[in-house]
Amino acid sequence: MSLSRAEKNFRLWHDKEPDDVFEVRTRRLDEEFFSPVGWAENIVYESGKWEEGGKTFLYDHDFTSRPLVYVPDSLSDGDVIGSRIKTTSLLSIRNKNAENAFALLGTVKELTMRDSGGRIVEIDVGREAYLCSTPDRKGLLVLSDDIVLIVRGGKMSVTSRGIVK
Repeated sequence: MSLSRAEKNFRLWHDKEPDDVFEVRTRRLDEEFFSPVGWAENIVYESGKWEEGGKTFLYDHDFTSRPLVYVPDSLSDGDVIGSRIKTTSLLSIRNKNAENAFALLGTVKELTMRDSGGRIVEIDVGREAYLCSTPDRKGLLVLSDDIVLIVRGGKMSVTSRGIVK
């Protein structure tokens, strides 16, 4: 994704101009495929959307349209709930090896999903997990040094009102 598109998505979400660009590297985005392992139930994240002066607030969002939670193939334990998808398609990018820019929405504090057995699972996202929007705003990228997850599907989207459905 181009930097200009990431900036546009940032402005849509935060209703202000981005003031910084930073790089996050992860080897997990180098994988060719991601597999769905459950349905997103809830996400708790901290964001400064709509706020001035660096203030952040905690948001608690229940997913109503049951988007899927995808993990890199190397992290799926075989208990998948659907077909694996190419990383480029899932992230809405052309080349996973290029420098891709994503709009930072906030930091993830908690993410829960329902697994194939119907159990609620709280995913350990680590200390500092970034919440980003995919370029097409139809998915969420949860990114840290330890983990990469993609939440996508159903009628979920990222809008100026926040995460919808």
